[in-house]
Amino acid sequence: MSHITYWTMGVHTREGKTVHMDPREVFRRAAKLISGPGSWAQGNYAKTSDGNCVLATSPHAKSWCVLGALQRVTELDMRLYEPCRDAATKKAKDDGWEGCPAWNDAPTRTQAEVVAFLEALADEN
Repeated sequence: MSHITYWTMGVHTREGKTVHMDPREVFRRAAKLISGPGSWAQGNYAKTSDGNCVLATSPHAKSWCVLGALQRVTELDMRLYEPCRDAATKKAKDDGWEGCPAWNDAPTRTQAEVVAFLEALADEN
């Protein structure tokens, strides 16, 4: 098991708040973000409620893939997003996939599997 080792970082939200998170918290929040009905996406980082593709950080986004959820939670603060993205990519590759997009977008993939993937990353890091 590989662990991400670094400090908690403050992520500035759209509302002007600073939220302090470590990778475990990022993965937990990403899992929660995509756990609700209709909140998981395939084929793009994020989609609106009517299925149009948008940036993961868009206020119009209503569903996200694995990496899109990480982007949304970290507000694309690269100091926090990149190590989390790399850990998720490594886990997908360790499972025999080309990377997170291929893993997330597999035709037989389920939302429950995606949530469990993110929760496992939270437990591992």
